[in-house]
Amino acid sequence: MQIIPHCALLAFALALHGCYRPAHVADFEKPSALQRFEVRDSMNRTIWQLECDGRSTLSAIDHGVLPIGCTQVFPVASAPRLFLPGERLLLIYTAPREGTLRFQQHWGKAASDRTFLGGSYLGGPVGNTRLEELFVPGERPIDRDYPRSREQ
Repeated sequence: MQIIPHCALLAFALALHGCYRPAHVADFEKPSALQRFEVRDSMNRTIWQLECDGRSTLSAIDHGVLPIGCTQVFPVASAPRLFLPGERLLLIYTAPREGTLRFQQHWGKAASDRTFLGGSYLGGPVGNTRLEELFVPGERPIDRDYPRSREQ
C-alpha cells in the first residue's frame, strides 16, 4: 500500500468539493470583455499577445491557452514561452467598462512556469492616450515604471 502525502489528499478533497482552483496568468475580479492582453518580461519584451473581440467575457486566462473570442498575435506560430519562476513580469490589458475603454498595467512575478503573482498595478480610463503608447515593447526595463509607492 502506498502512502499519499497529506497535501495531495487535501488538494484532492478540495477538488472534489469545487473549492480548488488552479492558478492562472490572469484572474479578473469580475468577468471582463478584453480587447487586448499582453504579458511582458523584465526587459519589456512581449512574451504573449492576444487581440480579443471585446464582447466575450473572461473570468481568467491560463498561460498559453487561447480564450474564446481572442486571437493570438504573438508569438505567431507557436505557444508562448514558459515563465521562469520568480521572473519579473508585466501584464497589460484593455477592456471596455461602462462605456469607457480602460487599461490595466499589473507588475508582479512568475509564481511558476505558467502563473502570475501580482503586486502593484496602475489603471484607469484610456482617455486621450493612444493604445500604441500603452503597449510600447522593448523601450526600457519594466522596473523603470514600477509604482514603488504601491509595492507590497
